[in-house]
Amino acid sequence: MLIESGSVNINWPEMYGNSMLSADRKKFGPGYYGLQMLHILARAPGDALLNAASNNAQVSVHATRRRDGYVGLMLVNKDPKSEATVKVSLKNGTTGATGKRFDYGSAQLDANAPVAASAFTGGGSEFSVTVPPYTVTDILLPDHN
Repeated sequence: MLIESGSVNINWPEMYGNSMLSADRKKFGPGYYGLQMLHILARAPGDALLNAASNNAQVSVHATRRRDGYVGLMLVNKDPKSEATVKVSLKNGTTGATGKRFDYGSAQLDANAPVAASAFTGGGSEFSVTVPPYTVTDILLPDHN
């Protein structure tokens, strides 16, 4: 993720080409929803990036401790055909058992749908998350550190 490497500014050269916003300016594109998923993970100055790693080469993971009292996880399944179940282990802390889940991937893109939001149950210091193929999944859980 560019933020983890120290980037402070990113230019998006194309505004109306169906990536960020449709040419008729009536629909958001996948670029818009990707930025929305990033904003769910980290949304305010002072949100801290946490060390995160994945043992699955097809799944990237990023984590934050947000100033509003939530831990944010972003799981990116790069496999276009297979879902991935990821085991999450938190070091030096735990989260509340219930939170929110957000998904954006090929299913939403094919249906021309926005980010899918749902309840998430199963936090703690260790839990599993199944990420659909070619999907970004964000999990927000209250921080109990």
